Amino acid sequence: IMRRPYNQDAYKITTSDKNSIVASNNHLFKAIGKQKLYKAEELTTKLSLPYAQFEEKRDTIDSINLIDLFGPRDDIVIRNSDYIRFQLKLSRKTEYYEILKQVRGVKDEAQCQYFYTKRLTLRDYFGVRSFLGIDETNLTISYLSGRAFIPAILPVNKELGKFIGYILAEGYVSETQRLVIFSNTEKTLLDDFEQCAKNLFPDVRIQQYRSKKSTSPCTNVNVSGRIFVEAFKAGILGKKNKSDGIDLSPWMFYANKSFIQGLFASLIDGDGNIKDGKDVVYITVSKKMAYNLARLSRNFGLLPKICFQKTAGTIANFKHAQSVRKFNTYTICYKSDQSVKMFNFIKDFCFKADGKHFGGKKIEYRPGRIKSIEKIPFNDYVYDFETESHYFSANEYLVHNCLVLDIQKLFNGGFSTGNGHLREPKSIRAAASLANIAIQSSQNDMFRIN
Repeated sequence: IMRRPYNQDAYKITTSDKNSIVASNNHLFKAIGKQKLYKAEELTTKLSLPYAQFEEKRDTIDSINLIDLFGPRDDIVIRNSDYIRFQLKLSRKTEYYEILKQVRGVKDEAQCQYFYTKRLTLRDYFGVRSFLGIDETNLTISYLSGRAFIPAILPVNKELGKFIGYILAEGYVSETQRLVIFSNTEKTLLDDFEQCAKNLFPDVRIQQYRSKKSTSPCTNVNVSGRIFVEAFKAGILGKKNKSDGIDLSPWMFYANKSFIQGLFASLIDGDGNIKDGKDVVYITVSKKMAYNLARLSRNFGLLPKICFQKTAGTIANFKHAQSVRKFNTYTICYKSDQSVKMFNFIKDFCFKADGKHFGGKKIEYRPGRIKSIEKIPFNDYVYDFETESHYFSANEYLVHNCLVLDIQKLFNGGFSTGNGHLREPKSIRAAASLANIAIQSSQNDMFRIN
């Protein structure tokens, strides 16, 4: 890796997913479906840049800490604060009181004793966390005035992926009833969601419910607890506060394969279609959700297309009713070989409840498709990379080695550095010196990651 200043014009290449990279005019890029390497100045909007795939070597997480994700809040408490008090031996109480005085601003020991016996809010806990140094796998958290409590550390596994996917696809969050609800007509999906929820949250009240007065054919699975409402409102278990605001949580891009398989399977079971192993699709009205699912797919070698349809204001016909659609729709579509890859990716987790075929939509977006190439003035540091595999990842794009000098061809007859001409070397020592000059004067392979 070499770092050096660069003060010439550069090219800003932006793709259809709004990702971009800045490169010098001669930096080499690979294009999807093309054998040759392209200089930045040779790229066109008819080409697509490949994305690096990280399935085998990327770092993944196997658990999430809800204490860290919620942050220092006054309305979330450590439910089993008794466990913390048990860990505090009598000899450490005085130190603990001193910290409480700083955190809470209390002045006397009586007030310290009062807070010592109360459940710690997350704000209090963050203040004494480093002092306590306890194992948080045994902690549980709850809403300040709520009864439901859940583990502070959740495993990132298939069950969590399916639980979140079902809620994002066919669920809703009721703040007034303090529930998160999965609603569907398929008994198989209802039972699967209920079982996943019970495995993850054994101490939470979970039940299937269908009102006798309801005209809807759907049955609900209710997961009781304000703590779940807050988790989805804050985007900790995914963002679910309104239809066009559905989105993934940032930590999901680092989740392990089992979680992602469960997530995609439940999304497709809820709001997706599969037809004879072809055209695996997921439909959403959230643009952010569509683009982030496409981004997440690339981590596992899956390259979907996003199809856009203007559906706002049109009539939706159901078996028992009609309604006017409020939003446009985005469909993440896996076609041809990509549909086979996706089918194999989720086949052990997905019930394929929806068997309807989707098609005939206008393609709006392809991952990596070059949308614009802008020549910009550049005066900053850039980096030269050289790898054994000849490729590396920059801003998620798969780009070629920076140092791509053919020394034998370069020395045959001499070469120009731009400031002068060097003759063909006559000895090994001269060749070594000229090779060093060639590398140092190579400014054709520099780029900067935004």
